[in-house]
Amino acid sequence: MPSKADYWRQLKIFNPSKHRDIKIAMIGAGSVGSFTALVLAKMGLTNITVWDDDVVENHNIPNQMYPITAIGQKKTSTLFSVLGLMAGGNPLAIVSEKWTSDTDLDAYDIILACTDDMTSRKAIWEACKFKPHKTFIDARMGGEMMLIYTIDPMSPKQVKGYESTLYDDDKAEDMPCDARTIVYNMAGIAGFIANNVKKVLTNDKQLHHEIVFDYKTMLMETRSW
Repeated sequence: MPSKADYWRQLKIFNPSKHRDIKIAMIGAGSVGSFTALVLAKMGLTNITVWDDDVVENHNIPNQMYPITAIGQKKTSTLFSVLGLMAGGNPLAIVSEKWTSDTDLDAYDIILACTDDMTSRKAIWEACKFKPHKTFIDARMGGEMMLIYTIDPMSPKQVKGYESTLYDDDKAEDMPCDARTIVYNMAGIAGFIANNVKKVLTNDKQLHHEIVFDYKTMLMETRSW
């Protein structure tokens, strides 16, 4: 079904008709991925492929872009339906499997790591590293804090800067089960990611390679490499 969305109110900020050929790979359709997919689709981006093998569970409802009627359903197929209703048409291709390093990402221009562990982030990064004409975006969150990395994998400085932020999963902060996530952080992360996607596609020089934002203190730090 073709989109009936009218984007004229945003055209001086972002004109999606200029970026119809951009292909986006999103690994993970959970809290970060589900919100980000919706925001990108609402912006008018129409070639998004999402990998995830999970189903919607009760504890996903408060912090992910899924209706309560989707409990027990695949996240990917539910997200396909949600975006079709909310974004006009459907910009989503879905793979209801876990992404593995056997999957070639060379056909994609922007790769979004929206997973919840460092092992998978490292694997996605290795699939992008030193590949030309790519942008790698890694979104991390915990409680009320977000970290977003937007990296040109062909830039030695950016590669070195990004890799200095990687660590093993056993070094991750162990947060209490009831303080790991909240919906306004997910919505905020999606907005920051989408803004960086826009900056990449429009060659905006005000792009930060690292963004750290804490809702508790309302402080933001940025770095560029």
